Amino acid sequence: MPDTFAIVEPFSGPIRITFNERISERVAGGSLDRAVQVSPRTGVVRVKHRRDGLEVSVAGGFEAGLVYRVTVLPVVNDMFGNAMSEAFEFVFSTGPPPLPNVLAGVVVDRITGRSMAGISVVVMPAGEEDGVQHVAQTDTAGIYALRYLPEGTYRVQAFQDMNRNDEADRQEPRAETVRTVTNIDTIFVHLSILAPDTTAAIVASTEVVDSATILVVFDDYLDPDSSLAAVNVSLAREDDAAPRADSVLHWHEYQERMDSLRTRAAGDSDMPATRRQAPARARPRSGGSIGRTSAGMTPLGEPLPGREFYVLLADTLTYDVPYVVTVSGVTNIAGTAGGGGEDTLSYTRPPPPDTTGAVGDSTGAQPDTAGVQLDTLRLRRDTLLVHDAEPRVRGLLIPRRR
Repeated sequence: MPDTFAIVEPFSGPIRITFNERISERVAGGSLDRAVQVSPRTGVVRVKHRRDGLEVSVAGGFEAGLVYRVTVLPVVNDMFGNAMSEAFEFVFSTGPPPLPNVLAGVVVDRITGRSMAGISVVVMPAGEEDGVQHVAQTDTAGIYALRYLPEGTYRVQAFQDMNRNDEADRQEPRAETVRTVTNIDTIFVHLSILAPDTTAAIVASTEVVDSATILVVFDDYLDPDSSLAAVNVSLAREDDAAPRADSVLHWHEYQERMDSLRTRAAGDSDMPATRRQAPARARPRSGGSIGRTSAGMTPLGEPLPGREFYVLLADTLTYDVPYVVTVSGVTNIAGTAGGGGEDTLSYTRPPPPDTTGAVGDSTGAQPDTAGVQLDTLRLRRDTLLVHDAEPRVRGLLIPRRR
């Protein structure tokens, strides 16, 4: 009470929600006041327990000219501890009839790409700091929906309300965008929330990928959609013969480059079969230094951020010579510029292949080329020559049946 889609006069008394059985005074997490959400938010919500239901009041009453959406969250239990299976929502108006529109979407963690439950979503008129706030909360799948909004342009904000004060505080992960809603719109707005960060990204380590590629890892995440054109990378060694950096690539851009090289190598008919294996696809490293899934994409099809980028060199590195790598002009995923740093690396000569266990195969078995790697610099020069590793042949004697 009021009934669904009822149009009523403004009132100050509580609304009543009746269940089909007696309910518990305890909810599954949080307080009883937070078990019911009233949108738009016009005052503090208070919830009282009754034997077979709830009474919900709003400080200042239910104001005139608004469409109210009341959501009972699935935290209400019966006397046996069984919680509601899903949220229940109903709408009534103190003025205009509800408009058949919806603004909905999924909220995910920008770093991990995982959907996030219990995230507060606030929609308010754009450009108005004290405008009416329409509110929702994501379900277990990270989905939110705001129905029957008045027409207008809105600021859509999602945040993790860690201190439960119903406000997006400075330290809380958040996301924000602007959308226009009309009377019959169905608009999907997906949001990726991210914790604020005011510190610059610092070089944590560097390593050699192959003779013409190095990997630079930072202590902070980088935006995979941002340009790296402003990033400067230089290598130095004692004799001033260090190769220059040819290009800087995000991890997903590097993977696309390697996929293209693999396709070319596999399709080159003039290349010996034992040399058509392209460089192995780089994989996310364990230990949490690179925060992404094995697929490297969010459920929304966006590249996940990593803590690294790849540097393609214009020439090859020399074995066992120390290089000083200097990086500057890096901006982290939160938009903080001024990142960079220095590190020293060396291209270690690979050990010679172990041929002590090799056994000749007289049965015609094909050689194993799983250890072959193509040098990416030579691939870029269209020579397609093996540089970093030599092929090893392993055989197995198989007795023939008589």
